[in-house]
Amino acid sequence: MIVAIVAAVVLVGVVVAAVATVARTGSAEALTGRVALLGYLHFASAVSTLVIAVGLVSLVTAALTVPAGRDFSYRIAVPRPPPVARPAGVPAPPGVSEEEIRRQNEVQAENQRKDDLVRGLTLGLVGLVIWGLHTLGLRALETPEERRHSALSRLHRLGLLAIFGAAGLVALPLAAYELARYVVLGSDDFDPGRPGNAVATAVVVLPIWLYELWQTLRVYRRPSPDSRVRQEPAG
Repeated sequence: MIVAIVAAVVLVGVVVAAVATVARTGSAEALTGRVALLGYLHFASAVSTLVIAVGLVSLVTAALTVPAGRDFSYRIAVPRPPPVARPAGVPAPPGVSEEEIRRQNEVQAENQRKDDLVRGLTLGLVGLVIWGLHTLGLRALETPEERRHSALSRLHRLGLLAIFGAAGLVALPLAAYELARYVVLGSDDFDPGRPGNAVATAVVVLPIWLYELWQTLRVYRRPSPDSRVRQEPAG
């Protein structure tokens, strides 16, 4: 659902940039031809980056169980609700033993870990192939000048920066809170929350966020050819 919403936002941005290019050039052929193809390549490259990130989050969630234990990412401990006072002579209602619940939780945690591994490997590898093919297409079609200064390239950079920047601003404090709660309260409390997924999201999002920020700053530190022409005095 989140990926679909983000993809729709990026697509709208690509269309806006393409229309702006047509308005600047005054040629409808620019929209239906080369610019439209470039817009598609940028769009597919951006969405595949999101798919790779989602796959990496699943992989890191499962990998964190190696140093921190399965209970770090998946619920194994049996929640203990506060005791309920009963009148004398009234027996406790029958129920499943704590050992049986823990055994079932361990089986469920192992299945969740395997599912995260399969999902992470599938999304990561497929996303990487799609990203690689469309990036090669961009390299073949765009000129070096367009790669640095075109509206589509800048929209691509700004879109990914906005997406991963917003995700990082949410993921980092949430991961810190979940980790602190896990350390302070422990894993045997009634709250079944586990910090694994939140920490994995922060671990994946932070380097991508910083990379996109660095790339965007590099793009905007260089003046575009149009701005250089405007700054030159009329002779």
